Amino acid sequence: MAPPVLETATALPAEEVPTVIVPVYQPPTVQALIRDFASHKPAFIAQLPHSIYAAPVRKDILHRCVIWQRDAQRQGTHAVKGRADVRGTTRKFAPQKGRGAARVGSRRVPLYRGGGVAHGPVPRSHATELQVKVRELGMRSALAVKYTTDELVFTTPITDASIPEGKTKSLAAILNKHYPPRSAAGVTLAGKHEHRKYSSVLIVSGIEQSPTKLNRAASNLPDVKVIPASDINVYDVLKHEYLVLDHAARKFLEWRLKPSLTSLVSRRRS
Repeated sequence: MAPPVLETATALPAEEVPTVIVPVYQPPTVQALIRDFASHKPAFIAQLPHSIYAAPVRKDILHRCVIWQRDAQRQGTHAVKGRADVRGTTRKFAPQKGRGAARVGSRRVPLYRGGGVAHGPVPRSHATELQVKVRELGMRSALAVKYTTDELVFTTPITDASIPEGKTKSLAAILNKHYPPRSAAGVTLAGKHEHRKYSSVLIVSGIEQSPTKLNRAASNLPDVKVIPASDINVYDVLKHEYLVLDHAARKFLEWRLKPSLTSLVSRRRS
């Protein structure tokens, strides 16, 4: 039997080579209204990553993040005196034999009143470990909670010009007008102080450092906290009713929390 004849491949002319256009993967987005911080007027509509602001809310991950941060905040300075620390003599308290009673040595043992404590608390750290990916997932869930409940406010860049004099009265007027209480807890917080109509607000401005005048204006306001984007955490986001992100903080968080390429590929395959 004769072997089959193989056809030789011929190169096509350059003008006949078909052009294949591979579409670039565009992740889904959500829309958000960007407002001016001082006037609260709409500035423009931005497209935000769906993987951050519309991520699935994991209550178990939020709980783990809050417990992890609260453990790190514990002082751990608790201590009691042991038998080597309490006041008292080291002389043998009673003869070894002849009393018809049990043998005794020092009066500083835990058996006697005024003696040391056995196995008492000692100064230590209560901090625990939590994986970085779990913390990032918790931050995505926290931002998604604020976004879906309409408690996340995006603003234009907050600078010292936003509060020219750095007065507490100026910032309080902005908060009273645009950040009213939305829940029963917010109403309770607002009712504790006279002439206060705003709820608890967390303002995240800047990346490494917040504006000086904004910090000065918020330093004397109750339930108002100003931090840079590098210090944001799940506990503060959930503790305050409103979360305010300016342009720099929003861009930093989107860069910090963006999913990796491997997770995108595995997600598309599944």
